[in-house]
Amino acid sequence: MNYKKYLIVASILLIILGGCSNKDAEFDSLVEQANRHYNGEEYISSAAVYSKALEVKEDPDIRSKLTEVNTEIKRIEEVILLIDEFRSIASKYESVRTPQDIFDTCAAYLDIFAKIDSFDTTPSDPATKYIESIRDSREYLFIKTESAIIQTYYLVGKRVDGPYKDAKAISDKVTELFDAYPLPDGFVVQ
Repeated sequence: MNYKKYLIVASILLIILGGCSNKDAEFDSLVEQANRHYNGEEYISSAAVYSKALEVKEDPDIRSKLTEVNTEIKRIEEVILLIDEFRSIASKYESVRTPQDIFDTCAAYLDIFAKIDSFDTTPSDPATKYIESIRDSREYLFIKTESAIIQTYYLVGKRVDGPYKDAKAISDKVTELFDAYPLPDGFVVQ
């Protein structure tokens, strides 16, 4: 009789342990897959797979990694919004006709520069690397300087070039900037 009890207990333990090792293998496989997505700069996919892994098994390191990835995704979203705003200003150069139009356009550029310059680059992440490369570029410095100069000249009434020509020159530099520094492939937000 005791033999049967031990056999039943041993069978139950094998089933339980077998189930655990399957969960561990699934968890490890999901974490490995999430890491590949992350290393391939597929941040959205990475976060989704880390979440799946945590559904299989709770792990503080993976929970921390998921939090880190989600933070990076939010920062990437902020960068995309900044760049979209920057491009939007540049695309409106054709509507610039008067000194007030160029003054307002330059004010909009200066506003976006303030946002880019105040972007937190403390974390060492893809968003920081991209923003720093933009800030360090000659094109960015030119656009920033030219916007301030044009705005000042129009403010005091001393600009000789026409507003459209000034707006077009800045718009062309914005195009050069983003041709030289396109958004990285991993900066796709769904």
